[in-house]
Amino acid sequence: MYFYKTPKIKSKKKSKFVLLAGPSSEALGGDIAHLLGCDLNRMNVGKYNDGETSVEIGDSVRGKHIYLICSTSSDDAVLELAFMISTLRRSSVKSITAVIPYYGYSRQDQQFGREPIAASDVAIMYQEMGVDHVMCLDLHNDSLRGFFQPSVPVENLMPVPVAAAYFNEEFGDADSNITVVASHEGQVNRAAIFRTVLQRLSGKNTELAFITKNRQSRGETKYTPQVVGNVKGRKCIIVDDLVNTGTTLESNVEKLADLGAESIHAWATHGVFGPKELCRARERIGNMKDLDYLLISNSVMNDGTLPANIRQLNVAPLLAEAIARSFHNESVSGILNLDEAIAERYDSEN
Repeated sequence: MYFYKTPKIKSKKKSKFVLLAGPSSEALGGDIAHLLGCDLNRMNVGKYNDGETSVEIGDSVRGKHIYLICSTSSDDAVLELAFMISTLRRSSVKSITAVIPYYGYSRQDQQFGREPIAASDVAIMYQEMGVDHVMCLDLHNDSLRGFFQPSVPVENLMPVPVAAAYFNEEFGDADSNITVVASHEGQVNRAAIFRTVLQRLSGKNTELAFITKNRQSRGETKYTPQVVGNVKGRKCIIVDDLVNTGTTLESNVEKLADLGAESIHAWATHGVFGPKELCRARERIGNMKDLDYLLISNSVMNDGTLPANIRQLNVAPLLAEAIARSFHNESVSGILNLDEAIAERYDSEN
């Protein structure tokens, strides 16, 4: 597993540092706390008998700098995060940094007809509740940061170096038969960044291709993919920011297989599969015979067991690094700037 080297919270400042995690990110929050050398503070988030959300902070947080970890892949999580921010603000904290590994409603960032711009509306809600600073992981669109006021800085952390390091080890440094494939036109920039990092790690030339979508109308799920680039006889890595239903991935895998790809892997930062009983994505991906595996991060906590061809990469070290640098008023550019980013092999026993 590839991890960033994480500086622990300095002892002389530790008394002012508080780390909390919402129900949607408890496991990830526990990993981050372990890497930072601290404990998760007590917080109870649940439901009243009538279904309303309840939030209670267990310990005094007056005058503390709060780092609140909460992915918002469901409406419940969005509301929980808003109420947690409000609770902390009403408890006289010094500052609140919302660490949102997956920013819910990020795909609703434009208005088509009589619709809300939900990504903006959610940002407004968090600001009204009193958030001071936001950290996100691989936003669907980097311009989403503009939905927050200048007084609330937003940092978009990219896990590309960690994923690229994983595939570099998987294929070996000497492999020059790799093509990075953008899942659609909107992912070309993300795929190009992935390719750049992979080339730097391997020292070998890596080709770039992309797949075009030809949909008849907006919202239609079926489309005819066309590939631009060389994939025949190549080891292909499909790059996307998010996998939800798996239909795009399924079409892309079938197309690359038809064109004679030697092997097909995929990387998506966020695997948002939803409740096991409601989502067919797991079954769909599990049945993709031409897909070697899909690599996702643990930005979203998916219930139940994932198929054997879905692997998870822990991004706790990346987030812990960002939190530590932020709390110590150090530059975060080293992990935002891909030219400086380094993924280190981490021994969990150390």
